[in-house]
Amino acid sequence: MSTHVNISALLGRLGLQAINQGAWSGTQGWSTSREGTLINVRNPSSGSLIAQVRPASAEDYETVMSSAVAAADAWRRVPAPKRGEAICSSRTRIQFMLPRIVLISPL
Repeated sequence: MSTHVNISALLGRLGLQAINQGAWSGTQGWSTSREGTLINVRNPSSGSLIAQVRPASAEDYETVMSSAVAAADAWRRVPAPKRGEAICSSRTRIQFMLPRIVLISPL
């Protein structure tokens, strides 16, 4: 059974585009680098192109690592009960997004 999936609409619902940045830093957001050869993301069952990802640059890596170290330090200072609340809240958000994420499976 073949089901046509509108890739552009699906990417849009997930907040993605045809070309996406590959590095996120909590303090700087998505990388603005335009370096590197795009990485093709293909449907494993058909080989068709789904999207592309721009790889992180060395500068992106340093930014991400600095941000991660600072975030880990800040997280350690949050009392354990508050960290637990944050984890539960994240679980709720993931459950809300799960139907959208599952849409990827038929690809």
